[in-house]
Amino acid sequence: QSYGSGVLADGRLADLIRRVATFGMVLMKLDLRQESGRHADTLDAITTYLDMGTYSEWDEEKKLDFLTRELKGKRPLVPVSIEVPADVKEVLDTFQIAAELGSDSLGAYVISMASSASDVLAVELLQKDARLAATGELGRACPGGT
Repeated sequence: QSYGSGVLADGRLADLIRRVATFGMVLMKLDLRQESGRHADTLDAITTYLDMGTYSEWDEEKKLDFLTRELKGKRPLVPVSIEVPADVKEVLDTFQIAAELGSDSLGAYVISMASSASDVLAVELLQKDARLAATGELGRACPGGT
């Protein structure tokens, strides 16, 4: 108003400020999508680093046992010191950013080419681990979680 733009300041700008104050800056939720093989590659890197074997070589029962055990645990899975290839880092970074943004900004997490329960639980585990790293708490699943 002090610059002679009272009409703008009292009109559209005031409306925008009220909307942001009420609803936040999120205009629409963003869905995330990743192919299930990328999650398996990420878990391969983690389990290999931890000398647990190669995740993708395990049968479905062993994968489910591992995933459910880790989901029930309260410690982070991914060591801070882990060095991973760029494609694995991209997956981990995506979950980390999703955890930092929170579920208000994100919609569904779409797992393309998913064909088994372990494909879904792998995403839940990576989400849980990212939440622990971002907040120190288990919290609620990031996008699309329960």
